[in-house]
Amino acid sequence: MSTLRENLVYQEGVLDVGIIVVALFDNPLKIEAIKFLADILRFRRKIAIPVTTVIGAYHVATRYLKLPRLEVKRILAEMLSIRSPAFYPHVAPDLA
Repeated sequence: MSTLRENLVYQEGVLDVGIIVVALFDNPLKIEAIKFLADILRFRRKIAIPVTTVIGAYHVATRYLKLPRLEVKRILAEMLSIRSPAFYPHVAPDLA
């Protein structure tokens, strides 16, 4: 398990499901959410994106918002294919 000291590269925090979900469908915040995610994925912002957050965004978007499953899967798969250093497989309780 990782410790807070090992995660100091993510100085600004941890991304939540909501930001990803907002970027998946037309709404007033979509453009800002996409810009914010782009900065994170390019590592201009030091924010961790737990891989479980991407999975959670899929479930919220498809189950609760009823967005098309294949379209959401395509968008999220493209996002994951970037292999950004922002993607983080483990979030320690100390960091959360």
